[in-house]
Amino acid sequence: MFGHVADGIEVLQKISEAPVDEKGVATERIDIRRVTIRDTPAEPFVTETPPELATYRAVLSTSAGPITIEFFTEKAPNTVRQFMRLAASGVYNGMAFHRVAPGFVIQTGALASRGAPLTAKQQALVH
Repeated sequence: MFGHVADGIEVLQKISEAPVDEKGVATERIDIRRVTIRDTPAEPFVTETPPELATYRAVLSTSAGPITIEFFTEKAPNTVRQFMRLAASGVYNGMAFHRVAPGFVIQTGALASRGAPLTAKQQALVH
């Protein structure tokens, strides 16, 4: 885990209660419209110390409402840096929540759930 919800827990609750099929996939698409990094430092997020990275927040603007994420930079600084790079380049924009386990977990991040293919710049950032 690289962060936790700082604001928008009610949105996560709403998503976690969405109807799912037998595979745990939401029956109606719930997607991330856009991810922005608040107080974005200059790319590529390599010079900031973990305490400096901890001052940033990601705001996920979803079709169910906004979610704000605070990062665990002391525990996973490189994961946070990579998330910020991907978010700043728009990799998560148009991506769906592809797994919903009611009352337990929601997951996103599957490239196949994007509404559009990655650009060449985005593809270069994805490992």
